[in-house]
Amino acid sequence: MNLKNLASKKKTLFACNLACLRCGIRRIALFALGEAGVPANDPRMVKCADWILQKQVRTIGDWKIKNPQGQPGGWYFEFNNEFYPDVDDSAMVCLALSRAEHPNGRYQRESVQRAIDWVLSMQC
Repeated sequence: MNLKNLASKKKTLFACNLACLRCGIRRIALFALGEAGVPANDPRMVKCADWILQKQVRTIGDWKIKNPQGQPGGWYFEFNNEFYPDVDDSAMVCLALSRAEHPNGRYQRESVQRAIDWVLSMQC
């Protein structure tokens, strides 16, 4: 298969759409850039952190059936899938956010704590 044929079949190559991939890439990029020495208060880091923080799940989903005590606070990988946040994606977001300084530090800290609490509650 040549590159032209591969490009024409791109819809069948991805398990999810590109918006979904952007969610995952932003988390990894934020963490990697922080590890590479980009300052936590760099405007690009802050913009990325702000976008990620806005995607936190604050609604109850199917996970609540097996985890009635848990409160929402995770992140999801799939595009607009707030009913199914993922433990592993939420942990990656927490790592990524540890490399950024959002101007509203309280908002960032509370969001991360909500995620930690949700991840721990999912260990049932």
